[in-house]
Amino acid sequence: MVRMELDIKPLSDSNEIEIHVTFRLPRGGDLEGSTSFLQIEAALAQKLNEIGSDTTKHLLGDHDSKGESLQCAEGQVWTSKGRAKRIIETAYGPVLVFCHVYQTSAGGVTRVPLAERARLVGSATPRMARMVAAKLAQMNCSAVARDMEESHLRPMSPSFAQDLGQAVAALATVRCDLPEWRPLSQCSEVATVSVGLDGAHLNTRRDGWRQGMAGTIALYDAKGERLETLYVGGGPGETPPAGKTTFLSRLDELTLRVRECYPQAQVVGLSDGAVDLQKYLASHTDDYLLDFHHAAEHLSRAALAFAPDGRADAPEALAWAAEQRRVLRDVSGGAWQVLALLRERLRPNGKGAKNRSEGKAGSKRAALSKAARAAVLSVETYFSNHISHMDYAGWQQRQLPIGSGVTEAACKTLIKQRLCQSGMRWSIAASDALITLRALYLTPTLWDHFWTQNDKPSPACL
Repeated sequence: MVRMELDIKPLSDSNEIEIHVTFRLPRGGDLEGSTSFLQIEAALAQKLNEIGSDTTKHLLGDHDSKGESLQCAEGQVWTSKGRAKRIIETAYGPVLVFCHVYQTSAGGVTRVPLAERARLVGSATPRMARMVAAKLAQMNCSAVARDMEESHLRPMSPSFAQDLGQAVAALATVRCDLPEWRPLSQCSEVATVSVGLDGAHLNTRRDGWRQGMAGTIALYDAKGERLETLYVGGGPGETPPAGKTTFLSRLDELTLRVRECYPQAQVVGLSDGAVDLQKYLASHTDDYLLDFHHAAEHLSRAALAFAPDGRADAPEALAWAAEQRRVLRDVSGGAWQVLALLRERLRPNGKGAKNRSEGKAGSKRAALSKAARAAVLSVETYFSNHISHMDYAGWQQRQLPIGSGVTEAACKTLIKQRLCQSGMRWSIAASDALITLRALYLTPTLWDHFWTQNDKPSPACL
């Protein structure tokens, strides 16, 4: 192996550079004392990293100022204090640069034109930040560090991965300009926009188990087929109200933008029976529905009252629950029919109650046990409270979704899979940042849009 020779020359007649590189690698093959192909590949990857590092260092120099006085958008004049040494983390390895540091005559905050013009994220180049953030959205910090070394021959510390991920998440809250973003689906394709939200608990270091929030905006065509799903996430926050407020503001912003992209689409909401979630959907959607599966689960609780032996797992109880789920889902006014049956079962025995579930008019039932009566009464109350939002047959006829499975799955995909692995306990700041980052990553159009926005210089840049 010999030393690599790299020659980088700017071209005078274009805004490009010309790179000439020479290095040697073993051939391998059948030659005596040949190197294994795995070793050859590793040597090649290392040389390519060296080329990338040296070239990136050269290009970073082009983004620095020449030391002249600079005036920013606010009208302040900034003067160079000279060059300072700085380590820049690139996708190929760390590079040492000397760049100008600026300050106004009033002192105080310093600014580095190189960092602003190259759109550095902390000490990392944009490509490095994007790589690490994408990996961090999927695996823990130690796994990210190992993957960077294993896949890219790029050593780094787990703490650096964590800090860089939090820096990207912080940027995502200020540099994701939604008015310039749109989903993949064409305007003519989208007939329905379904908004859902729910919570999932994660273990925090300070307060034990706290709730994070997952929101989904699912786009459907006229046949009821889902086209794509957009994700919104929110961590526990310093206090529960603060965390939920931050999350809802993100969901509001994204929902508003989706409405602008698809003005002809009907916006509906789906949730479980939580009062705060239904209140939110009532004010932010055209109509909302109680998730069918939550309602169906309640029917199973009442089934024991419709079995001769009062057992919830009796064949009669299971058959009753299955039939009422069918009525609830497929029959127009099915929720009212089920509610009437529940109320009838709660009447005192011997006062004209009819066994409608078995079709035997006038027959009397055995008196309800205390447990059975409590179960039926609970389900009857649940149906009474939500009856106006249980038109499942009507929604199906209009090709609208009746289940919040997309949102239920988002709780697992967005929060549980990544933040609830064995032994994980989180600081509030880290969990907030990671849920924000993961929601962005799980929505590819938003992920790409964020990095496009971050690549644009702001008016305040020097």
